[in-house]
Amino acid sequence: MKNMKGLHAAVKRVTLALAVAALAQAGSALAALELRDISGHATVVEADAQFAYDMVLDATWYLTGNNTGLVWDDARNWAAGLTVGTFGGWSLPVADPGCGFNYNCTGSQMGELYYTALGNAAGGPLSNTGPFKNLQSNYYWSGTEYAPSPGAAWNFSTLTGAQYAAGKHFDLYALAVRPGDVAAVPEPGMVALLLSGLAAVMVMRRQWPVGS
Repeated sequence: MKNMKGLHAAVKRVTLALAVAALAQAGSALAALELRDISGHATVVEADAQFAYDMVLDATWYLTGNNTGLVWDDARNWAAGLTVGTFGGWSLPVADPGCGFNYNCTGSQMGELYYTALGNAAGGPLSNTGPFKNLQSNYYWSGTEYAPSPGAAWNFSTLTGAQYAAGKHFDLYALAVRPGDVAAVPEPGMVALLLSGLAAVMVMRRQWPVGS
């Protein structure tokens, strides 16, 4: 009888954990950014997060930007040379030249991040930096050259939410992004592990003698 009480308690614990995990998954489906740790595993702890997967862009942001101020070529080299954990393939975000010098350029990756993922307003200020470690109210390079002038490239102002172009010799900040999700091929998640545990408990229950 004592073993039966222990079994029932274990089943209740597993059931509760499954419910909590299901709620967490439902909540994360509403978020624009999903956090990933250094190994690419999903996490809800911002202190552990190194990356954020943007479901709208189908791209992953590196949460630590470069705020030392870099000319355009150096900013491109900084992003391209990154290897964080086991993940490379980084670049500067893509601009939206068709939007011009304007607000609400959500066709650019920085614009989508600023407006859609973080919910900031046109004209500023940068009121929400989300999980980013050091996102500043400043100007950030894109990796897109400004076609009318080969000596300039597009940039995005997190001061105002507007897209501009500037000479490549200016010192601006930089964020790095890579295509897809670093957790696109995850290890078995919490829900699967809990289901396996519940199945094991039920197998043990069938093996115990009746009345034990």
